[in-house]
Amino acid sequence: MNEIRKLYQNKGYQFLAITDHRLYYNQNDKTDFLLLNGCEYNCYLDLEGYSERIHFHLLTLQDPSVINSNPIPHDGNTYKSLFYKSLEDVEKLINELKTRGNIVIVAHPKNLMIPLELLTQLKGYDGIEVYNEKAKSDATDYINSLYETHENLLLTASDDAHQYLDANGEPAYFKGFIVVEDCDVTKTNVMKAIKSKRFYASNGPIIKVINVETDSVMINTSEVQCILFVLYADDSTVKVIKKSEDQTMTKAIINIPDGTKAIRIECTALHKKKTWTNIIKLK
Repeated sequence: MNEIRKLYQNKGYQFLAITDHRLYYNQNDKTDFLLLNGCEYNCYLDLEGYSERIHFHLLTLQDPSVINSNPIPHDGNTYKSLFYKSLEDVEKLINELKTRGNIVIVAHPKNLMIPLELLTQLKGYDGIEVYNEKAKSDATDYINSLYETHENLLLTASDDAHQYLDANGEPAYFKGFIVVEDCDVTKTNVMKAIKSKRFYASNGPIIKVINVETDSVMINTSEVQCILFVLYADDSTVKVIKKSEDQTMTKAIINIPDGTKAIRIECTALHKKKTWTNIIKLK
């Protein structure tokens, strides 16, 4: 654990989420590097009408602002792999994890074993991994499909690293990450920023500034090749405005059409590296 902490700290990270399989990390470390508490739950669903077992892997992150009498203790987790016969049972598990002081993120949802229609029906989770490095999973195309039922969805990115080197002998760390709004780095502040969507997800490009006005939105980034503005209207229609040039760019601005309810932005750089904002509701 200390070696992993040092690797990320030396790379410039300020916090790290520990979400091991079936082991809830829950310790109050007094170090100069922040470790968030949580777990990854292997949740399997054998549902009538589906030929394959459905694999919901649920990431939890402890929310220090939730005061409850039944927190999940470190290394006292009796859960192993969880097997269910109905989507309602999965919903009950998610609700239990939330009442015990967690937010819940669906890991690597872009997976043949996690049908999109079931993600749409499942209500309790807080977000999805829009990018997962280990699974090479990019769930960008799921966002618009989930918007009508999950307009407050959190969009995260992760390494999901199980070892330092991947199958090709390359470092498995430092690939998928989130960047939170500048704040005093404590568990309470970081989780508050995540819950209120004051962060973005990335596997490469960096967002420097986003400025949303009444009738326009501007973004300033590291060098990218394309900036995509996705607009959501009151009648649930989606409009995409693409800004791209032959050369790289670092800034784009658009006028916001009347009737726009929310907006999100994707930036794509060399080698298809991307950044995703959360869905930003307009006043």
